[in-house]
Amino acid sequence: EDVFEIDAMAATPSATRSFRGLGTVLYGMAVNPVSGALYVANTEAMNDVRFEGAGAYVRDNDFRPGLPPSVRGHLHEARVTVIDDGAVTPRGLNPHLDYAAPTQPTDARWRTLAQPTALAVTSDGATLYVAALGSSAIGVLDAAALESGRVDDSLGRSIHLRDPYAAGPTGLVLDEARGRLYVLTRFDDAVVTVDLERRVVIDRVRMHSPEPAHTVIGRPVLYDALATSSTGEASCGICHVFGDLDGLAWDLGDPDGDVLANPNPVGPIGSRQPFSPLKGPMTTQTFRGLADHGPML
Repeated sequence: EDVFEIDAMAATPSATRSFRGLGTVLYGMAVNPVSGALYVANTEAMNDVRFEGAGAYVRDNDFRPGLPPSVRGHLHEARVTVIDDGAVTPRGLNPHLDYAAPTQPTDARWRTLAQPTALAVTSDGATLYVAALGSSAIGVLDAAALESGRVDDSLGRSIHLRDPYAAGPTGLVLDEARGRLYVLTRFDDAVVTVDLERRVVIDRVRMHSPEPAHTVIGRPVLYDALATSSTGEASCGICHVFGDLDGLAWDLGDPDGDVLANPNPVGPIGSRQPFSPLKGPMTTQTFRGLADHGPML
């Protein structure tokens, strides 16, 4: 089960309903004050597809009919799932992406909304704002169109926050009276003010961070999908969620890869097993603690 409805007015609050099938990794939620629909930001993992790499062997041997030959360019899909009258309906945020294509048009990644985190809805229920952590942008979506499956994927739907470096939005506060959207950005530890009428950044207040410089500088490398994928949708952080894990197993072997010699001198004589490009299913590992946990065995 993914989302639980709780009767908060009961003497002992308890779950009254639950919903499944919303997505693999769930982030922020928001309620449309007019329609009553619940929006849930999420990503959907493609770990049911085996292998990474070019996929030539799988394709040439018709090894897996009906499935992609590898997860290259299609790891997680960024979505907003709508719960309305008990029905669960996922809506992909990036219908412009052709996941079967080896490369994407040059403007594709700038149109993408990656790793949606926070959501905010206007009081008239007409507009949904989506903080896209991996894109350093805010998506501006027509809520009714989203609910019906018509998602605007134009470049104009995004308010870009880069200054000029990645920003990493994770929180939204909507001030309709002043026509402002306040955005918490984690890459520079700032609060960004957006003029909603002009859709531009008008102020950026950077806050103190106790983190060491190498952590601050390195964080965008984990999350910036615009910099690390041609689709603009994939980053390390979509699987290693907030530097941790996604709770999934992935088979990221490459049938087109080469067997490599093992130069490791440690171990019993004659035990130098070569490195195979085929791995089998392996669970996502956390990045937390790598700095002081010593070598992995």
